[in-house]
Parts: sequence; structure tokens; C-alpha cells
Amino acid sequence: MDQDYVDYNPVYPLYVKQFTRGFSVHRMADDARIATIIVRDMSQVAGYQWDPITGKFLSIFYKDGTVRIYDGFRSGRLVSLLRASSNGAVSGIWDRIELLHSEENIKDWSIDHDVTEMMPKMVKFARDSRQLCVVPYTLPSDVWRPQAADDTNALLDAHVIRCHDSLSVMFDGEFTISIQLAAIPSPLVKFVSAQHQYLAFYQDGSVERFDLANLVKDPFSLRLLKNVITMRQLHRYLQDHIELIQRDLLQPYDEFLERCCQGAFGGYDLLREQLIDLMLVGDVTPELEDWLVNSMGEKNLKRWRKLGTDAYHKTLQVLTLACLPACERLISLGQRCTGNLLSRQLTLQLPLLPPIDCLQFFLKNVLEAIASLSSQQRLLGSFLDWFDDRVRESIDEDYKLRFNLHDNSSLGPDTASYLQLRLRNSSPEFSSVSDLTHSLASTTDCVSSLDSILIDALTSKINISHEAHNKMNDIFCDLMDLTVIKTNNPTGTATGLENGLILLATKSQVILLDPQSLMILAQLPLQIPLTYLEKEREFVSSTTTMATSTTTTQDMITRAYWQHTTLQLELQGSQQGPIKTAIDYQVTPNGDQWSLAVL
Repeated sequence: MDQDYVDYNPVYPLYVKQFTRGFSVHRMADDARIATIIVRDMSQVAGYQWDPITGKFLSIFYKDGTVRIYDGFRSGRLVSLLRASSNGAVSGIWDRIELLHSEENIKDWSIDHDVTEMMPKMVKFARDSRQLCVVPYTLPSDVWRPQAADDTNALLDAHVIRCHDSLSVMFDGEFTISIQLAAIPSPLVKFVSAQHQYLAFYQDGSVERFDLANLVKDPFSLRLLKNVITMRQLHRYLQDHIELIQRDLLQPYDEFLERCCQGAFGGYDLLREQLIDLMLVGDVTPELEDWLVNSMGEKNLKRWRKLGTDAYHKTLQVLTLACLPACERLISLGQRCTGNLLSRQLTLQLPLLPPIDCLQFFLKNVLEAIASLSSQQRLLGSFLDWFDDRVRESIDEDYKLRFNLHDNSSLGPDTASYLQLRLRNSSPEFSSVSDLTHSLASTTDCVSSLDSILIDALTSKINISHEAHNKMNDIFCDLMDLTVIKTNNPTGTATGLENGLILLATKSQVILLDPQSLMILAQLPLQIPLTYLEKEREFVSSTTTMATSTTTTQDMITRAYWQHTTLQLELQGSQQGPIKTAIDYQVTPNGDQWSLAVL
């Protein structure tokens, strides 16, 4: 990567350039640095690119297949880490495709509605430094790809990565497909995007072209992609919340009882028997009294009540407010995918439908867990009321009991039931939550089945437009650099090429290229201006004619790269160092043709 090269922002007057420890974002007006992105090992960077639409974010592609997205307007803050491919990434492209709904697509969508969009907004539970909080549910990708107010012109994000022997495409930062390709036969010069086509130019003059046009025009594949991505997000949402229940609610409660009951008294079974004797006949052994006064006491009694209440109350909140809505959405999306696949089978043969019964089974387990925990929460409350009296009575002989088994007919049975449920090895108190973990794992089969169907659908669309290495004309040999330029046709003539042309520099020519057909639109011989350089340095070249104002000798070029339509050249110089020069080009439409000229 060239440290002299800068990548200009497509929207704002900014540019990014690399330095020894990462990348820096600068204002064009005064070259002031406004953000710094630190990279531990610059040799692992495979490429980088600005967000082509908003211009606010920068994607950096790494050779290990990861993509990191940074906010160029917030001091280079990392906002997302994407695992887009396996090792061996050579270069990458970030493309944002605007999905324009045609009349045919709208007609096709008229009987297919996403019911989840009419459901209430979801929330998620998160722990801060002190407690569990309820916050609005947002996706990690919402930071760098915010949702539009309407879905008329949605965006499809594609991170396209050329690896040594494959092509990986990650859609919307969530779903990745990988296509095996032939190994790269020649060093890659540049991987560029033009008109949503992805072109890889190699030093031997060969070109690879990948195209997502067939995918973008297929409403079935787009709907399936959106549904599967949403289902994967919901599945991960459920996993996160069940893990939160286990880690932040149940585990602290279990560890506290393990330490206070099993460890301090000598075993659950012995403690349970003596507490039942205390409840039925009022018999208190010296060991039990010592445990009630010294091991339990008021402090641990309050902690037991708090941890137990939180374990039940907040677990029920998470299951009711988070897991149930997510289950409803998963089932709705699963049914929607099934309907789309059934309609598609009228014309195409697709694999077997996904097993969505496991989603219904998981919902059933969630409802059963809510009912079971609600019942057990009542048992815990009765036990803690009775147990509170017993502890305070042991501490204070004058304490007056608040709860009496004779006055409350349910207090005794509820207390005994909780003792049998909790004070035992391998307590089944929260077995219903453990069952959710196992049943959620079974729903992975449904999501994986949809993944396989979607991968086949998307791969077929890319394979149709994929072209393997094709040897181009010899004119493409000795390729130095190329760039994609945005052009506007002031005459209003519809050329179909306004969205991007390729400006390509070889050691002998500058070529204007149509990215769709790879047809040469215009070309000029590469002539190096030397007039103003003669006064400063001498070239170490026996073939250079210093009397002329230009030269066509190309052996002196050591480096070349494009900055917009300016070709930056580095030429062999004397011992004082290389000589840098630049050539400005102008691309203008000429009716149905294009002209290329040197300014």
C-alpha cells in the first residue's frame, strides 16, 4: 500500500491516508487530522474503502477475513467487526445497492406481507454496573446502516472479498456466502466496483468480473435473504437473553446457596431434614441454631431474599418481555419463508422445507417455563416469610412471630414444597430454564436449513454472472493502476454509462473503459512531461531525450496511481531521490461516445 496515496471521501471534503501505525482522516481544506484509526499490524490490511453513500464510515479489510467498520466523524471509533470470510483475503469492496421496487416486484409482493413489522417494538435486557435494565432493542448494524423511514428504496450492503481461491460476499453485515474459484494466477493490481459490478484486474492482463444484478432483480431471493437474516438475528437475541438469565440471575443465586447451605452447614439433605423438623415440631438442634445465627443472620437473610426475588421476578420479565415476542416473530418469519418456498416450487425444484415445528416447540417450552417459575415464585415467597421469622427468633429471644402455620393453611405446604425443591443436590428449581437452552439448540436446525436454501439461491445468481479469468488484449498488459470515475452527461444523451467508467493506466497508454462490456471507449498514449523537471534533476536513463518537451520512454516509471482523474507518477531520479510528476486528464461525453484528453 502506497503511503502517498489518499482515498477521497465520496460525500464530504475529506480524505484518508495511511501512516506507519494505521490510518488518518483529514480535511481537504487545511489538511487537519480529524480522526485516527490505529492498526496493530499494517501488513495484515488487505484494503479499505469509504461508505459510498453516506461517506461517514470507513471499512478496513484484513487478510484474516475480518472487516472492521470505523466512524470517521467520531475520532475513528470502531462501530462493527464483521467476520466476512476465512483467511487469505487479498482485497475487498464495500458496495451499497439501492433496491428500487419495480411494478412487477410490487405486484409480486402484494400478497406477501411481513407481519412482524406491525408488531410492537422489541426491547432487550442489559446489565449496567449495578442492575439489569430494559432498553430499546437495536441491531449492532443499525449504527452503520440505519433503517429508512419507509422500505421503498432499501439498501443492500455487500462486502465483497476476493480471497486466494474464493470469493466471499457478506450481505448486510450478517450473512456470508463463499464461492470457490480458481487460484489467482497473477498478482492483483486492483479490485474495483463500477455500476455494482466487481472487477479484479491482474498484472498479466486478465480480468475477473462478478455481478449481483441477477440477485438484485430477483424479489424472491431478496425476501428470503431479509427473512433469514432477521431470523438469525432473533435466534442470536434469544441465545443472548437465555445466557443473561443463566449468568446474571440464576448463577449468583445458586452460588450463594451453595456457599451458605451446602458449604456452611454440611450438606443440603441434613439442612432440609432439620428445617422440616423445625417447621413441624419446633425442634432446633445446636448445629441448626448456630447456622441460623452465625452463618445466616440478618445480612445473608436479606441477600437470600434479594437474590431469590431477582432470580424469579427478572427471569419472568425476560421470558415475558423478550423471549415471547422473539418467538412470535420467529414463527411468523418461518411461516413466511415456508410460504415463499412453496410458491417458488411451482416453477423451481427446491430442497425440503425447513422444520419449523421446532420453533413452536420452543415457544411451548417458554410458556411452560413461565408457568412453572410463577408457581415456584409463590413457594419461595412463603418459605422466605417463614424462614425470616425463624432467623430473627434465633437472634432475638423477644422477637414476636409474624407468620403462624395455624393461621395460614398454605404456608406450611408451600414451605415444605420449596425445601424439597431447593435444598437438594442437583436441584430442579430452574430446570425449566435449562430445558430452554436445549430446545433453543434444536431451533438451529430450522435456521441452518434456511441458510442452506439461501446459499444455493444466492450462489446461483452470482454464478450466472460470474466470469472466470479471461485473457484480455495485450493492451492490458503492464497495467499500473486504475480508478472508477463518476461522470455526468451534460447533453442529456442516455449513454447508460453515467454511473461509472474505468480509467486505466498501463506503461504505454491511458484507457477509458466500459465496466459492463470491458470495451475501450477512448485511449491516449502515455506521455510524461519533463519540461519543468529538467531544471531540478537529471534522469538516469540513456534513452531519455532531454531536448523534447515530452517523452514516451516508460522504463523510467517506478510507481503510478490515480487520484480522481490525475495520474500521479514516480520516475527514476538521481541520487537525490525519485522525481514525482502528475498528468491531469479530462473525460467528456461526445454524443454517444466519450473523449479523453490531457489538460
